Amino acid sequence: MFWKRASAAAEGIYVLSVVGIAFKTYIEILNELNIFNVIKTDNDLRSVTGKGIYSVLGFLRCNNYAGKQLLPTAQINENSVDAKRKLYNDNITTLDEIRNDYNIYLSKCDLENDLDEFLHDRLVALLAANPVAYLQDAKNYHMVELIEKLTDADCRTIYNHYNFACLKEVAE
Repeated sequence: MFWKRASAAAEGIYVLSVVGIAFKTYIEILNELNIFNVIKTDNDLRSVTGKGIYSVLGFLRCNNYAGKQLLPTAQINENSVDAKRKLYNDNITTLDEIRNDYNIYLSKCDLENDLDEFLHDRLVALLAANPVAYLQDAKNYHMVELIEKLTDADCRTIYNHYNFACLKEVAE
């Protein structure tokens, strides 16, 4: 979750890592204080115990934060990067509307896969042959390592990519 504080005393951008799904309380507080905020969340899927199907947790989360059902909530049969991307792409028009109307940004998959989608060769050169697996293993340490190796050009590429449009929203 990102937010901007626009006051004469303290103006800036703040990033709050909300581990889990406890965004709602923060959103309510920031909205009550008239503080602009943006949500970025993963396109998670969760196994339905004993059924071999998966709940579309990321979509459910977006609907919850928007306060209405905008995205489909039917369970799906596969939990893979390809399944998440298909789910995203099949609903991209609605997801773009949710971005514009509610400042809620859903990852196509997750941070690591969304970076890898357009920076794969660069991530391989900087990190490992399988950058997604590398970043997901010891995530906090490996993300710091990546950040230390990124150039200004890399950062501009990330900033300007659709997958990370939430950064522009906060910076404006």
